[in-house]
Amino acid sequence: MSLPAPSMPEHWYALGFFRTQLPNTLMSGSMNGGKLPDPPVVTRGSPSQLALYHGGTSKNEYEELSRIASRRGAEQWQELHASMARKQLPNTHPKPLESYVGKYWNEVGNWFMEVYLTTTNEGSGGGGGLVFAF
Repeated sequence: MSLPAPSMPEHWYALGFFRTQLPNTLMSGSMNGGKLPDPPVVTRGSPSQLALYHGGTSKNEYEELSRIASRRGAEQWQELHASMARKQLPNTHPKPLESYVGKYWNEVGNWFMEVYLTTTNEGSGGGGGLVFAF
C-alpha cells in the first residue's frame, strides 16, 4: 500500500513493515505520526537510500515529540466528543448496536472491516458490545 510522502517516490507499507526512501520521516508507522505538525526528517541532507523498518521495534528518542503526540491524541477524543454533542439533534437516540453489525468495504473493494456484536468479555471493556476486526 502506497503511503503519502511529499516529494519522495518510495514510501510503502505491507505486513507491518515500512519501506521508505530517505531522507524522509519515519512516522507513518506510528499512530502518533499524523498528530505532529512537522515530524522530523531522518538523514536530511544525506544521499538518498532505502530504509526498511517496523514501526514498533525501534526505540523512539523523540521524547518531546512523543509528549506532543500523546497530548494531541487525548485532545482529539475530547474534541470528537464535544463535536458530536454539538451536532446531536435534540430528542434523538443512538441506533441499536445490532444495526452497525456487518462488513464495511473500502471503495476499491480490496479491504474491509468487520463489525460484530458480542455479549462476552471479548475485546476491551468487558460486558460485550461492538467489536471491530480488520
